[in-house]
Amino acid sequence: MGRFSPLVLVFLLFVASSSYEAKVVEVNVICKETQNPSFCSSLLNSRPCGTGADLVSLAQYTIDVNRSNVTNSITLIKSLIAQSANDSKASAHYKLCLEFFSSDACALGIT
Repeated sequence: MGRFSPLVLVFLLFVASSSYEAKVVEVNVICKETQNPSFCSSLLNSRPCGTGADLVSLAQYTIDVNRSNVTNSITLIKSLIAQSANDSKASAHYKLCLEFFSSDACALGIT
């Protein structure tokens, strides 16, 4: 899975285990439980809405960023495959990358 996938799973677990009410949470509290707290904090604090958000909106923002990054990566990989038509080794490498990113895309509902 992609770089953001573990972070997405953490948020989904938080959302699934919490009530459906909009509970404002602290980003630092969530991020200290992740493998890379500084990356998590940077990502969640980059939200256009500012700090202090409920779990559902943080989870949705994380999924949206992940979806955008995976889509952009797939576009780049497809371009690299087209450019490497005369280099079978490079082409095979990019096609393998595309397989990995395609599984992330499928998990995120990207077709």
